[in-house]
Amino acid sequence: MKKQNRHHLLSTSWLLALLAFAMLLPQAAQGAQSDTPERQIEAAWERAQASNAYQYRSQLEQTIYPLPKIANAGRQPRQQFIGMEGDVNLSQESLNLTLWQDASFDPNRAVAIRVENGVSYARTGQNEWREVDNVTDLLAPGGDPMGFLGGIKNVSLGEARELNLAGKTVLATQYVFELDGSAFAEQMKQQLEQQLAQQGKLPPGLELASSDAYKTMTGSGELWIDGDGLPLRMVIKADFPQQGEQERITAVITNDYFNYDKTQLGLATTSFIEAPRIWLETRMPSMETAVSFIFFTLLALTLAYFFYAYWRTKALQRVLAALVIVPMIVSPLLRGHVVSAFAAEQKGKQVTWQQQKAEADSQAAARDAEKTTDWRPNEAAAGQLKGRVEETAVLTANQTTLAPVAAADSDGDGLSDTDEVETWNTDPNDPDTDGDGLNDGLEVNELGTAPASADTDSDNIADNLEVGGFSYAGTDWYLDPLEADSNADGLPDGQECLVWVEDSGVYNSSAACPDTDGDGTPDIFTDDNDGDGLLDKYDLNPFDHGSQTFNKDNQFELTINNLEVGQPVYVDLQLVPTNTDNLSLHSSVLDWPTGDTDGQITRYLDTTWATTNNPDLVSSSDNAGNGDIRITPMLELTIPTTTAHYGNLPVNAAYSGQNRPGGEISQWLDAQ
Repeated sequence: MKKQNRHHLLSTSWLLALLAFAMLLPQAAQGAQSDTPERQIEAAWERAQASNAYQYRSQLEQTIYPLPKIANAGRQPRQQFIGMEGDVNLSQESLNLTLWQDASFDPNRAVAIRVENGVSYARTGQNEWREVDNVTDLLAPGGDPMGFLGGIKNVSLGEARELNLAGKTVLATQYVFELDGSAFAEQMKQQLEQQLAQQGKLPPGLELASSDAYKTMTGSGELWIDGDGLPLRMVIKADFPQQGEQERITAVITNDYFNYDKTQLGLATTSFIEAPRIWLETRMPSMETAVSFIFFTLLALTLAYFFYAYWRTKALQRVLAALVIVPMIVSPLLRGHVVSAFAAEQKGKQVTWQQQKAEADSQAAARDAEKTTDWRPNEAAAGQLKGRVEETAVLTANQTTLAPVAAADSDGDGLSDTDEVETWNTDPNDPDTDGDGLNDGLEVNELGTAPASADTDSDNIADNLEVGGFSYAGTDWYLDPLEADSNADGLPDGQECLVWVEDSGVYNSSAACPDTDGDGTPDIFTDDNDGDGLLDKYDLNPFDHGSQTFNKDNQFELTINNLEVGQPVYVDLQLVPTNTDNLSLHSSVLDWPTGDTDGQITRYLDTTWATTNNPDLVSSSDNAGNGDIRITPMLELTIPTTTAHYGNLPVNAAYSGQNRPGGEISQWLDAQ
């Protein structure tokens, strides 16, 4: 009788477990929603995840500011433009994308990347896939292009208007928000822990620290949601403050989302009785998860049953004692070994990453310094671009023996329907997919621009404006739609021609690009916009300069208000000599005559910076062999102080909290 009761108890427990399982599962994405803006964004994100799969297109404009060190004096912030497009499958934790480091969206410059279970692989062309460091987190945090929504606050309802998305006009509602760095850092930490645990790389019980870079992240954003409650476009403006030896970074990220699998959303209302498998799939990340949940629930109940039935037997008590004692002895030893190995592996990766970053920064600086352009601004853009396309076509023809095949072209734009869908991501029924006024076939076959993007080079100026050009001072001028910086002066075209940037507030597509110094050459094609003798790529303010000349009778004065105790203030000063030719003397190496020993400067040794035996002075720079004198600009600052303080200058530990002594500044100044 007791045995029969036990079996009844086990059967009843299984039934209760199944009922609880059904009742406690998350509600479908189409469940009840509140009307708060926060909940509307959450619901949109949930619906995107419920659709399971969608495509996206991202553009990143990133500005990296040099560290505030003396060695970086005069270095200007550098900009990077990155473009990505691809598809996401959330249930499979996969991300397939194509990346362009110049945001050109040119298939010939693309790098293919895929992410599977948190591991990134990349290849160029048809080469083999190779595992690489995660390069997608800034555009798709945690492998989710909507990942930034996990760290937002202060959400408010914006405007409702039509958006142009991939050549289609869609009515959408705007929601604006602020970025919550702490919340986002916690979310990223949990995702990384989950990925490492799944890969068996995170020891049990060990937690990762949240990223300081994400914790201190600030910024704002906006999300546009369509009538179906699905995200259409997200714009993020993020600021990552300086962390240790990491530079300060600002980023503007624009993500467009489309081609959702909306059939998945319709399944959310299916009942368990009508279709159990579908019902579970819409409420679990995958069918495997649902099966695992049921299996382990029933396993736990079965173990509980046997414990209840046989808990008084000695055999079970011995087993339980062993299960308790053995882990207490063995587990700490194993865990210590695993944690030590994990820490060593992470430290090795960090050292490797720092070395790779330093090398990449050096290469980027060298590329920026040598960057040139062969663009001819007064020659029609269409002709120059067609020449480039023809050169590429010749190279491609020499590499293949395939003969052209006649194919359907529904919209008559010169591209086959197959190529539009599989290669260019364009609409085979629309001759101008991106709505920029340029025919898709014209963009591919003659211009080399991206037919699915109205702004191929991501300089915030539409392709048709760059190709069409403008007239100024009796001359026609044309921009390069494939380069964000047509004249390679270090400033993107959109910054030098704001009147052609749609969101600038001064947009006028029929206006000519400005000419700041009025010399007859527009800013977009001169390397010194304000005519002060300082090249734009070095100029802190390339669109204006002061008119005063400072000397001992008219001294330069600077007042800084609202200083905070204990907080450093970094000031960039840029003084240009009255003779601008002297600018080129910076870091020049000259040769002092050998044997001149009578003046204030004497030379006894016939050596140079390259051949001196003094290890503190020897140099390997390109001009080190020119002589023994290096021209270095100097600036003398007078900081008013009193006897009781240090003029707000940093003080070393030995003098911290004391009155300023009389001695040399080197005694008390903290120069680090």
